[in-house]
Amino acid sequence: MPLDPRLIQESFALVEENSEKVTGHFYALMFLEDPSLRDMFPPMMDGQRDRLLSALVRVVHQVHDPESLVEYLRQLGRDHRKFGVRP
Repeated sequence: MPLDPRLIQESFALVEENSEKVTGHFYALMFLEDPSLRDMFPPMMDGQRDRLLSALVRVVHQVHDPESLVEYLRQLGRDHRKFGVRP
């Protein structure tokens, strides 16, 4: 099933105004699933939530340009290697 940029943008628009809650919920679920991941993050998560939201906004805005999006996501993956993240 191919990506539908319009659907992605419309869906994101529904949660964007609650982005702080959405990103907080994401991290809460992730830490519940694997509590050992919590040590990889700073005690104060405000900056981390902002970075996650910025990445999501960029993905949503680049969804029409798959080549650019793929390169951005590849770089994001490479950037996370310094944290010990593996495939």
